[in-house]
Amino acid sequence: MNIIVKNSEFKLIEKKSRFIARSFIVSSESEAISAFEKISSQFRDATHNVYAYRIAENSVLKIKFSDASEPKHTAGKPIADLLSKLDLINTLIIVTRYFGGIKLGAPGLLRAYLSSAKHVLDASKIEEYIPKYIIEISFGYNLIPQMDNLLKDRKHVMILHKAFTEQVYYRISADKETIALLSTKREVKITELYC
Repeated sequence: MNIIVKNSEFKLIEKKSRFIARSFIVSSESEAISAFEKISSQFRDATHNVYAYRIAENSVLKIKFSDASEPKHTAGKPIADLLSKLDLINTLIIVTRYFGGIKLGAPGLLRAYLSSAKHVLDASKIEEYIPKYIIEISFGYNLIPQMDNLLKDRKHVMILHKAFTEQVYYRISADKETIALLSTKREVKITELYC
């Protein structure tokens, strides 16, 4: 599975029609719907606001698209197919079209929507999805420099919170590989795991 790294925008003009493609990182169906409603409201003067998303939510893959009154399967469907082909999750694509007065025909529409989606995904930078877990670790004060160095050098780790009592407690977001590494260290105790 793959994800996009950032939200992006791409503009295309095809026979005087303007296509504005936007990509969004979303973690739930409700977040995708909210983003679509915001864009639809902001660009309500557009001829069409087409969307497609593919979201892994609660271990369920949700794929949805809308052709937004364009001819059937010329807009949202090819974008949804592209998301599936690239094995993207947690990604929403919205393409806003302003009609330029020249009909593109079904093949022309399909090409324009698909090209817009491909370009916006290129700008969004695709990378492999690495599942992360929230854990709490505890260790002695003498290990702070060692733990800080170990964690800062890990690509898929983020320190979310630090607490200093009789022990040092870090709440971190980490990949399985980092959790396995931490579990091999005698002086470090994994006190909680949140999935």
